[in-house]
Amino acid sequence: MIAKDSDATRTIDNAKVGDCLKKTGANDVEITGCTAPDAKYKILSSVFDKSLCDRVAGSIASYSYQQAGEIMPKVYCLGSPR
Repeated sequence: MIAKDSDATRTIDNAKVGDCLKKTGANDVEITGCTAPDAKYKILSSVFDKSLCDRVAGSIASYSYQQAGEIMPKVYCLGSPR
């Protein structure tokens, strides 16, 4: 569900490697510019298991989510936005 004033193109469903993310809630993120002051993470890699993020250079966190109809969740390895 997308909030009424949200930009659907900035949702995690549209994220890709190289995009930066800002926190919008306790467990929610949204795509933002990497030079934006609220940029918290940069997506370094997309993997199928968060334990694989330990092998990604610069990875400091992971974010996983599952879209409706998907069997496996998507996992992003995250690093510093700068």
